[in-house]
Parts: sequence; C-alpha cells; structure tokens
Amino acid sequence: MLVGVIRIFIYHTNSKSIHVSLRAITENMTQSLKFGHHEVIVMPSRAALSTAVAQFMCSHIASTLQQAENYFLSLSGGSTPADLYSCLASEYATKIDWQKIQVYFGDERYVPHDHADSNYQMAWQTMLSKVAIPREQVHAIPTDCARIDDCVQHYTDTLALMPGVHSIPVFDMILLGMGDDGHTASLFPGTDILTEYASPVGSVFVEKFDSWRISLTYPVLNVARQLLVLVSGESKAQVLREIMLEQRDDYPVARIKNPGGVLWYVDHDAATGLID
Repeated sequence: MLVGVIRIFIYHTNSKSIHVSLRAITENMTQSLKFGHHEVIVMPSRAALSTAVAQFMCSHIASTLQQAENYFLSLSGGSTPADLYSCLASEYATKIDWQKIQVYFGDERYVPHDHADSNYQMAWQTMLSKVAIPREQVHAIPTDCARIDDCVQHYTDTLALMPGVHSIPVFDMILLGMGDDGHTASLFPGTDILTEYASPVGSVFVEKFDSWRISLTYPVLNVARQLLVLVSGESKAQVLREIMLEQRDDYPVARIKNPGGVLWYVDHDAATGLID
C-alpha cells in the first residue's frame, strides 16, 4: 500500500537536458517523472513495482469493462513481468473479471510452448493456469508451424478477429519490457522488423541469440489504448537515462509513437540515471 506519494513532473526540452535530483525514496513513496510523451513512475523496489502495476491494471480493466464486453490484453515475457503475473495470480486474482479478458502475447520465441524459453509457458505457469480465465481466451502465438512465416500468418489471422483500425488490432493494454540494448517485444536494434509497417506481426532473426522470434510490430504498439513498459535492474539504467534525458530515439523502445504516450514503471535501480 502506497501511503505517501511524491509526484514531480519534469519536462524535457530539445535544447537542454534536465537532470532530476531527488533523494531518500522510502518504502512508502513513489515518484512520477515526465519526459515528453514518456511518464516514468519510479518505485522503490521491484516488488513495489509489481504491486503498483497490478493495482493499475485492476483499475484500468474495471474502468474499461464498464463500457465494453471484453478487455484485450497483450502480455510480455521477461523476469519483471513474471513477478507481476505471480502478483496478479495471488493477491489480485479475484479482483479481475477473467471471464472477460482476452489474452494475447507481444512476442514469442520460435520454440514449442512447453519449452523453458517460451513466453507462453512462463505466463501460463506464473498466472494463466492459476486464474479463472477460459482456456479459449488465451491466444498464444503459434510456434508449431514448419515455416515461421506460416506462424506469423496464423497469428495475423487471429488478431484480425479483434477490434481494430485499418486492419491493425487495438489492444486495451500492451505490457512491454526493455532489454539493456533498448529492445522491446522482439524489436531488436538493427533488425528488419523495425521497418515493418504493413503487417501487425513479423518474424525476426536475433543474431546475438542465434534464434528466430515472432513479434507485434510498431503499428500495433502505436494504436494501443494503454502502453506499460516495465523495467527493473541497474543494467537498464544507462539506456533509460539516454532515452529520457538525452532523447535518444535510436533505441527500438524509444521509437514507439503512441499518441497517448508511454507509461513506464521502473524500480529504483533502473532509475539511478534519472535520480540520485
């Protein structure tokens, strides 16, 4: 429970880098920093981050379902989202109407769904198998095709059944992470998928991992009603600083152009380049 809040809005301009100097974050306080279309919520710990995001999601879902029959949610892979999913499956499992949640995935490795590297497997083990969501409302990215392009087409067809704009599906919320190279979903630096604007789904070979992946593309991220980027750990601090304070837009996550902005939840370790 957050009983004290420090909300500080810092606007970043092209002409001058503004460094935020704040001290003494306590377990009862959080900070909100504003950098252009990015709002960064700094939490004192990774556990506090998971709790705050779970609370935000519950509120957003409830509000959306007052006016809609279904809530369209895209999940992310990674260790920080895994903590969130465990939180949602325990403390908040009964606070969400899972019967009305349609779950999708932002990206997936081209491995079987029972593989240890599968994002679907992680989400299933940490949350989806523990909450009252009908199995048919979990839309995993297929990975059992002989050709990866066939899997891409199958998932494109699945997304086509969603509400959308100009053949682009519109999610109520997309959860994302950020790697220490600035990638998000499977939009990696220097890969061809960064220029894919014709299709909502694409395949990408990630050379440093010697593996193929399937990912949502920028057109989908750019029309989502709510984007959440979850970041934890000191290894992400430098990239986060460069994106926010130096306005580096060459990192894939910084190239998202959503009119509603991007909401970041980061822990104190990841924010060390923004605060001291």
